Amino acid sequence: MKQKLLNILYAFPIQLIVLHFKKNVLLLSFWAVLLLFITGGIGKTFGLKYLFLDPEYLNQVNFWSFYFIGLAFAGFVTAWNISTYLLHSTRFPFIASLHRPFIQFSVNNSLFPTLFIVFYFYKIIHFQNENGADSLTLWRYLLGFVAGFSTSLLLFVVYFRLTNKDIFSYDVNKRYKTPKFLRGLVRQRDKNQERTIVDRHKWRVDFYISGGLRLRRVRSVAHYNQNILTEIFNQHHKNATILQLITIVALISLGFLMDFKEFRIPAGASIMILFAMFTSVLGALWYWLRGWHVFTILSLLIIINIATVHTDKKFKNKAYGLNYHTEKAIYHNDSVRTLQNPTIIQNDIDKTIVILNNWRRKFGEKKPKLVMIGVSGGGLRASLWSMRVLQYSDSLSNGNLTKQTTLITGASGGMLGAAYYRALYQEFLFNRLNSLYHEKYLQNIGRDLQNAVAFSITVNDLFVPLSNFKIQNQRYPKDRGYLFERQFHENTENLLSKRIIDFQQIEASGKIPMLMITPSIANDGKRFIISPQGVTYLTCPKSVHQNPQSINFDGIDFRRFFNNQSGNNLEFVTALRMSATYPYILPNVHLPTSPPIEVVDAGWRDNTGVDLPVRFAHVFKDWIDENTDGVVFIQIRAFAEEDTSKLSEEQGIIKSLINPLGLVGQFMHMQAFHQNDFINYMKSIYDEDKVDLIQFFYSPSKLTEKASMSFHLTEKEKDDIINAIYLDKNQESLKRLIQLLE
Repeated sequence: MKQKLLNILYAFPIQLIVLHFKKNVLLLSFWAVLLLFITGGIGKTFGLKYLFLDPEYLNQVNFWSFYFIGLAFAGFVTAWNISTYLLHSTRFPFIASLHRPFIQFSVNNSLFPTLFIVFYFYKIIHFQNENGADSLTLWRYLLGFVAGFSTSLLLFVVYFRLTNKDIFSYDVNKRYKTPKFLRGLVRQRDKNQERTIVDRHKWRVDFYISGGLRLRRVRSVAHYNQNILTEIFNQHHKNATILQLITIVALISLGFLMDFKEFRIPAGASIMILFAMFTSVLGALWYWLRGWHVFTILSLLIIINIATVHTDKKFKNKAYGLNYHTEKAIYHNDSVRTLQNPTIIQNDIDKTIVILNNWRRKFGEKKPKLVMIGVSGGGLRASLWSMRVLQYSDSLSNGNLTKQTTLITGASGGMLGAAYYRALYQEFLFNRLNSLYHEKYLQNIGRDLQNAVAFSITVNDLFVPLSNFKIQNQRYPKDRGYLFERQFHENTENLLSKRIIDFQQIEASGKIPMLMITPSIANDGKRFIISPQGVTYLTCPKSVHQNPQSINFDGIDFRRFFNNQSGNNLEFVTALRMSATYPYILPNVHLPTSPPIEVVDAGWRDNTGVDLPVRFAHVFKDWIDENTDGVVFIQIRAFAEEDTSKLSEEQGIIKSLINPLGLVGQFMHMQAFHQNDFINYMKSIYDEDKVDLIQFFYSPSKLTEKASMSFHLTEKEKDDIINAIYLDKNQESLKRLIQLLE
């Protein structure tokens, strides 16, 4: 019995596992992270597990979407095998005496990949069964993964069979020299030094699994010429390094093909390719640098940061339509005050009153309710939810909702849906649409955006972006911001392919609501207000309109500030993207200012679109009192109010130490408290019966958990969001809204 246990312990697969836990914890972490992804242990809120369990390719979950997952996973497995072979093959000198040493090593190193595939298949079957997939569909998905995995693995096997030599095919009279361009990458050791290292670090192995999956006893290699064994390992390491370089070049080359939607593989596949690349790079660095790898990596990061302070400006993401080749706008409190003085503020107020008068003429003698809408952030969940609420409410009100709306604002994903609905409404007004309420518009706004973003990160953004594009006679680098906009245009049939200024006349006529986009300035916390109209009256409280020198502005009129940089020509979808720039998912947008500034998601300042409507209602109170029957403020929120009764009372000592920092992660909830105060303030400046707050909250209607907050939704999540309008609270809000609009 003892001998059997020893035989198991000293079997090659078991010894490799021991070796990985002892020496390769960082590389093992990639397996752990992948496992946490598919179980929802990491990124549950953002729906990361669905990128693997329900991947989309060309807007469909099918054989090919799983094929690309399998293809990428085989690449990750191969990178794992190459890295561990580079680092540890010399610890097992018997490998060099086998036929096809690297393939034999990979077979014995396949325990983690095999267990992962088994568990992954279990999760796919469980998830797809819950989503109602039939057996044929499920088999098609699994076969797609197997086909992709097999295709990729076959290519790698062919490469190594053609390039690697084993001791049976090794020509002792021929010296296998490393090419000059690789000599700095492939570590070359003196033969005696190599033998010393091998002897010192050799691990005991009694049995191994052969390429034919049979258990074999390890033979002694003492009778072999040790120099030949060392030559074999060096030659294998050279071929592995060449493959890594070929792979990186291939990835960079794919960056030139990002405009073709057929190359935008599932986001889950892109993540696996990223992991494969990181595994290869880390393995290679350890192999080349050994004990110096940490110091070298830190030094390189510092050097790269210093070197790119000025030289990488041409690669930073930009606001498409702005002119970056003219004199930069001066970003300073004094320059902002000059552009937003009392005269300019009053002029903008007067012009907006003209717009409101044009809006008022649509209703004849009867005083209408003035509607303002604030939409929340929350990725595609918010986009689809805002679109659903606007479309459904407008249909039941016979078009009165959009007709009576004067202002739409908000954050992130919600603005994508609201802007799309307004564009559809504009098309409907000019008889270019038969119906505003077709289901396909919901399908359009709910289509995947994540594949494009993840693909660009993988093949382009992690390297130096080499391709660019031209728009309005300006050139900009292609990156995930560019591809996000391109994918959004494709999803929405190019309906929003316009400049900001293109909406000026139609808004001024009062025929469509004004729409204001408010990205946050990352450098100081202010925000830009992007609108085709003059909006300086919203950049500070009404109380300081006549003396703006007494207070710093918390907002800036974007078009006026960038007048000399072609602010009017800003692409409308670029403005929407600026408002939806969630950190790392989309790139921060760098603007042509001195000193340089960049903008991020509007949700960092106001994630529910409350601030501007309250200021608007305050500024135009006299006009509203005289010309309307009051204000209806509609909040469309992609999340329900937090239930504090579900907070856990239990916490360990480590969590208790970091708990004070947890308040940083609660800023959204703190925003909600402040915004409730704003709404109460709006109610206080009007008669009590002249202000109505209507709220629509997304909560799970069929699912047991909320739809994910990302740029990808499963079909079941989309269905859940669409059906959330039928929840009792939302139906009550809808009835109240219809009554107010009658």
